[in-house]
Amino acid sequence: LATMTMQLSPLCLPLVLLLSVICRSSAFQALSSLRRHGFISRGQQHAPRRRGEDRPTTVLYKGFFYRPAPKSEDPDRPPSPYEDPYKGEKLLHSPEPAFLGDVVSEPTGDVERVPVWPAVNLVTIPYFTTREIVVEEPRYRQLLSDLEAAGNKTFGLVMIDQIMTAGLAVVPKYARYGTIVEITKKEEQDDGRTKIWVQAKDRFEIVQPPVNPQPGIDDGPPYVIAAVRRNVTDNPHNGDPSALQEIKDEVWNELQEVVAQVSKLYPDKEKVKFDVLGYDSDDASYFSWGVLALFTNMPAARRQLLLQSRDAYKRLKYLRKVLYDTLQYRRGPGGGKK
Repeated sequence: LATMTMQLSPLCLPLVLLLSVICRSSAFQALSSLRRHGFISRGQQHAPRRRGEDRPTTVLYKGFFYRPAPKSEDPDRPPSPYEDPYKGEKLLHSPEPAFLGDVVSEPTGDVERVPVWPAVNLVTIPYFTTREIVVEEPRYRQLLSDLEAAGNKTFGLVMIDQIMTAGLAVVPKYARYGTIVEITKKEEQDDGRTKIWVQAKDRFEIVQPPVNPQPGIDDGPPYVIAAVRRNVTDNPHNGDPSALQEIKDEVWNELQEVVAQVSKLYPDKEKVKFDVLGYDSDDASYFSWGVLALFTNMPAARRQLLLQSRDAYKRLKYLRKVLYDTLQYRRGPGGGKK
């Protein structure tokens, strides 16, 4: 057996090298296809390329983070009395992407075509999020030029959470819901890139297959175009009218307790600007977006699940649970106040 192994060893090394070259070539082909279609920028694993982090209009300070619920067997943290209203729900996706050569019906009614910037695992919360984006890819520089020529400052940001491969074709899987953003500032850089600042506006729903560019094949724009329905609002609450106000009050009270706990640990940090959260208004949806935007490190899939939710009451129930879990974490083992 030892003799056979020694005889086969010289043959195994070339075979392993050949397999590694084939696998590497396939990986490069897949990445090249992603870059060619505008879904991954060179030198990064997501688009758009951004510097810094989410900056909601409510100023955050160190220590205010999303904390998952404790495990049931954790003896130091009592289990949450609130259940996850989104347990078992799956992310919704847009219709399968199309290409400019495919036949896509013209939008009708309140549906309009907007340029869309797909981003892997990046979710933008309506109204309360600002982003700083460095534009260096030619396709997105073309997007800025086209917007400026049309006197328009808005485009859509939508999350890609999965990449499907069929042979050598790489097809993105878009979330069904995204956010319209407006360019508030534009600054040319010395290295030829462009830096823009965008402010989140309303939520939109993709209602038709997004049209993907095919560089070198068609004469269309090099960026993605999608037919969307803008200003997608939450459905009216069908239960007791007072229940919505009650859950809103509970979220408000939990939020203030969390902030009080964090302020003890970081007294020199800037505080949350409660006046911009919209608690005093009758718009429970707007208030829920404001609270959700505070949790900038919440997993992208969870943020997307809340973005696609059309029920403000359900969204507030989940935020109450998150705030409760965060408060228990801040209070330390056993949930007692420190």
